[in-house]
Amino acid sequence: MSVFTHCERIQSEGECDVHDVTSLADKALQSSKLHAGILNIIVPGSTAGVTTIEFEPGAVGDLKSAIERLAPR
Repeated sequence: MSVFTHCERIQSEGECDVHDVTSLADKALQSSKLHAGILNIIVPGSTAGVTTIEFEPGAVGDLKSAIERLAPR
């Protein structure tokens, strides 16, 4: 079994900052030369998270609103 590790850094603005990491994941997959397997994306830290949504303004806005309702500033 082959294992490939790739690291990317994203500068966050904090306060419910949202980033589309699709192109970064694609870049990692392309450079791995692997043809099958599982891609894991992790974020270190206790206040960050990874989720999957359609990255369009309405969905991102809804996500930010939901997070604000769950954990108000």
